[in-house]
Amino acid sequence: LCGRGPRSTVRVLRHGLAASNVAMTQLPGNPFAVWTVKGSNNEEYDKYIVVSFLNATLVLSVGEKVEQVTDSGFNTVVQTVAVGLLTGRFLY
Repeated sequence: LCGRGPRSTVRVLRHGLAASNVAMTQLPGNPFAVWTVKGSNNEEYDKYIVVSFLNATLVLSVGEKVEQVTDSGFNTVVQTVAVGLLTGRFLY
């Protein structure tokens, strides 16, 4: 119960979010970290999912399909420790 008198409301807190499977693949191990990032600041939705493992990095593009990106510029044979946009349009 939140508030008092005629302005009180009942609020229900639900832990977690509902998830939908849009892609399934075998991963090379347990992820160290996962980031989502836009292609530029002007985009409404995230464009990439970056998954970092102990000895590898996996970059996935998100659109109609979820596909692995091979020309992302990331060094995919080492662990990635941070992902973001530099000057609003360059991934680092």
